[in-house]
Amino acid sequence: MPIDAASWLAQNASSYSVLPRTGHDGEQTTPTARLVVILNAHSGAKMARELWQDVARPLFDYALPRGVAWDGLVEETREIGDGERIGRSLRSSAEGAGAREGLVLLIAGGDGTVHEVLNGLLLGEDGELDARGSERQIQVILIPAGTANALYYHSFPPESPSFPVDAPASPFYSLLSFLAQKHSSNAQHLCPIALALNSLPSTSKPSPSKQVLTTVVSSVALHACLLHDAEALRTTHPGLERFKIAAQQNVQRWWSGTLRLRGNVRKYSPARQAWLDAPTSTIGVEGPFAYLVTALVSRFEQSFVVAPFRSSSHPLAPDADDAPSFDVVCLRPLRHEPTRQKVEAGQERETRETFVQRIWDVTGGMYAGGKHVDSVYPPTELAQVDEAAAHGELETDGVVEVYRCGEAEWLPDSSEQDLKSRLVCLDGAIHDLGVPALDSSATADQQDGSSGLVIKAIGGASAGGSVSLWV
Repeated sequence: MPIDAASWLAQNASSYSVLPRTGHDGEQTTPTARLVVILNAHSGAKMARELWQDVARPLFDYALPRGVAWDGLVEETREIGDGERIGRSLRSSAEGAGAREGLVLLIAGGDGTVHEVLNGLLLGEDGELDARGSERQIQVILIPAGTANALYYHSFPPESPSFPVDAPASPFYSLLSFLAQKHSSNAQHLCPIALALNSLPSTSKPSPSKQVLTTVVSSVALHACLLHDAEALRTTHPGLERFKIAAQQNVQRWWSGTLRLRGNVRKYSPARQAWLDAPTSTIGVEGPFAYLVTALVSRFEQSFVVAPFRSSSHPLAPDADDAPSFDVVCLRPLRHEPTRQKVEAGQERETRETFVQRIWDVTGGMYAGGKHVDSVYPPTELAQVDEAAAHGELETDGVVEVYRCGEAEWLPDSSEQDLKSRLVCLDGAIHDLGVPALDSSATADQQDGSSGLVIKAIGGASAGGSVSLWV
């Protein structure tokens, strides 16, 4: 049942100074931005339509700023790819009208919905970034109606006293920030959304040579494969439980390949509680990997904090003046000396079974607020797996390795032929890299970026804010 906006605000959002439209004295009445409402009624617990009709719509009717025009239409996604279609339509309409007005997107859905809409809006038909998109100021109001809602809970961390997760206003913090933008003493503001451009090879499926924007994660190994298997469980296990089931199905596997990092590469030192600068412009990190993700946000679920240094409240968060970046979080089993010795002794199968507990310990640290980044090996259990000349002082004793950089390239081992060795996850969407990469010993020029996944950070604190979220 629709709320009474004034009463609801007084009871549930008194810290936000949201004024009725009649209270916007002296405000410019000529619209400078257009509002588009997008719902994914099928995502998560299927609450998007209810959240919109019962709360968000009444709040808009009560307090939509006069400078924002809305024609009353609501776009709904009905199948995979619909968000991208909507985004392309918005891009085409702006181009046809020659408009440079701002665009405000209210998206009630999950990370996949945001992913699709921004890809349709910001990438041209040729898959390249649309240069004209940089001229538009795109503002996002997010209502978390998906399964994991990583971008939302990264922006409104539930452990913060300012954003209690059990409050009636919890799904509407972004909307309230937008409605109170000129009248609240709180620190609501537009925050640039960190973006990465992912280049897939000509052999990839379902879209060869495609470029894909991400706002949450690009991953391989365990994370990508569990997302792949979890999709088959969506009907029987629509909540987060399906991810845990899928993790059990893949946790004993290791993934061979090479990770190349470029662009102001740094590595976290648990001992120093600080970043260490790489001695060279490019760092090669050799597998096998049990876990490997590149993260633009701090968490992948409400309480699953994979990359804690991405949080704006963390002392090691990206600075406003930093170049765009992402954090790489990886777990390499052979850095554990007892594990390495058993593998070399021909006991790899048994060793993988034993190593599973260490993986669960790492994920337990992720569910404990990100404590995994400070878990270390005793000196006698740390193996030397990287060339000292190439890595310099980057050799740390962390069980998990955390890097920060601006570009990464993943080259799976060409000797592995099965599907799961080639899977990558881009904001939940699964892609197959196709024919395995060339020999990982080839140079970057020889590879020409054509046989693996190349990830480049293109947005964030220093990106100028062409795509921003109300927080």
